[in-house]
Amino acid sequence: MTPRERILATLNRQPVDRTPVDLWCTPEVLETLKTYTGQVDELAVYQALGIDKIVWIFPGYKGRYFDPNDSGEITLWGVPTQMIKAGLATYQEYINPPIAGFDSPAQLADYPWPHPDHFDYAGAKALADKARSYDFATIGPWISHFEIYCQMRGLENALMDTLANPDFLEAAIEQIDAIAGTPVENFLSMINTVKFTK
Repeated sequence: MTPRERILATLNRQPVDRTPVDLWCTPEVLETLKTYTGQVDELAVYQALGIDKIVWIFPGYKGRYFDPNDSGEITLWGVPTQMIKAGLATYQEYINPPIAGFDSPAQLADYPWPHPDHFDYAGAKALADKARSYDFATIGPWISHFEIYCQMRGLENALMDTLANPDFLEAAIEQIDAIAGTPVENFLSMINTVKFTK
């Protein structure tokens, strides 16, 4: 079975030749695996290792591709990040939530929200096509409304808002949905969904 067939069969509760295995790793681990396999391309590394990679497909924004390990020091939602070192690994952590001090839904109108027209749909399609050429499964794009809200608001504030400030929470989630939903619709409308999911 190919990696994609193995993933789809597992999701459909059908027999597989072996349990599928995916891998997410830090940039440091990926560089080590590139050296080990002699491959430069990330997807070629997974292929060489026999990994059933599930490739994340997200449109980039203003020239930056989505990478959970590198948000360019600020996310497209305006959330600053800082690099954290944990042993030999590094990752970026969200800091200084930009709407933490807001207390009224009216304040959200003046926030510099990302614009749906600035997403790179062609680049996302190219990545999906590349994943298909390796016969890997793909996932995304998706919308993680409350996760984005927690980043923008701060985890403690976000959890408190569910009880203490539900009107603000609802208004912010609706704004996030209005922005994040459009790129998903635009991306899905530009790909051949039959070929993509078959």
